[in-house]
Amino acid sequence: MLKLLSQIPRKFIKFILVFSSLAFFYFVLIEWKGIRLSSKSYITVSGSYTQQETNNVAGFNVSVFSTKDAKEDAVKDANTKMAGIIEKVKSFGVDAKDMKTDSSIYQNEDYYYENGSQKSRMGQWRATSNLNITLREVEKADALSQLLSSLEVSSMYGPNFYKEDSAENDAAALNKAMDNAIEKAQTIAKGQSRKLGKILAITEGYNNQGYKVFEGYGGGGAEGLGLPGTTSETKTLSVTFELK
Repeated sequence: MLKLLSQIPRKFIKFILVFSSLAFFYFVLIEWKGIRLSSKSYITVSGSYTQQETNNVAGFNVSVFSTKDAKEDAVKDANTKMAGIIEKVKSFGVDAKDMKTDSSIYQNEDYYYENGSQKSRMGQWRATSNLNITLREVEKADALSQLLSSLEVSSMYGPNFYKEDSAENDAAALNKAMDNAIEKAQTIAKGQSRKLGKILAITEGYNNQGYKVFEGYGGGGAEGLGLPGTTSETKTLSVTFELK
């Protein structure tokens, strides 16, 4: 054994010893120290704030259908009917920017039997025009519903009450969520005889319309649709603090 060791070059033995020493200092001292410090130098908590606000928007949707032998006639008839509805809604007081339209056209395929075999032929054209209405004066939802029901519409849905988000409300809710996170972190730090340092990271969790509360509303055209109700919204933040 000694004879074998004597045959190994001294430079190689020195290299092994230096490498082992460096590995020892890195894994035992540097890595261990880093883990020890990081595990005690910061804390991450979540803060949340829930606010309940009155719904401030009512949504409606109306559609008109037209079926004609000629494609152009079906489109013209549907567009004429929808133009009349839009004028009535404008006169009611809804801004043009709060009305969105879309349309579609397709040709029916008729099936029939001849000599015991099923056959098909192209039939009439069916044009559809849709109008989505955003009513910002929710107290007028009853009146608009009755107006739409009196017009030549093929179908109608609404009112659908909801809360429209605003930058001001979002900012206020986030500030409340941050206050909640700070309060939690201070309580934990105090329990460990520590103090909070600077904020290291902030991550926004979610903006969740958790549930909506409606107060007695019915279908389109019904009397006494009721109040718009409220929406519950929650803001959540994940905040990392330095611990001193």
